[in-house]
Amino acid sequence: LARIVPGVTTLEEVTRLCGPGSEEHEQLAAPDRRALLYQGRKIAPLRRRGFTWLSTVSGWDVEHHEVEITFVRGIVQDVQARVRRTHLTGPEEPPR
Repeated sequence: LARIVPGVTTLEEVTRLCGPGSEEHEQLAAPDRRALLYQGRKIAPLRRRGFTWLSTVSGWDVEHHEVEITFVRGIVQDVQARVRRTHLTGPEEPPR
């Protein structure tokens, strides 16, 4: 994301750096405007120390990452990054 410069970087450069987006949004009222959306998830176990060097998993931390890159006439106009964190507990399997 550090290589993407609003007003300079083109749609082709973003696609080469990041790959195709998981979603693409276009507005009928503004046909020269579009947005690419990239999504990802990071799952990490919460470890609880035992009496020795053993530890147990007491839950899962899940981070949902979302990056939206807005283009006007094929040039980056804006980059928005969002991170949501959730915590899972109990015997359920972590999300994939």
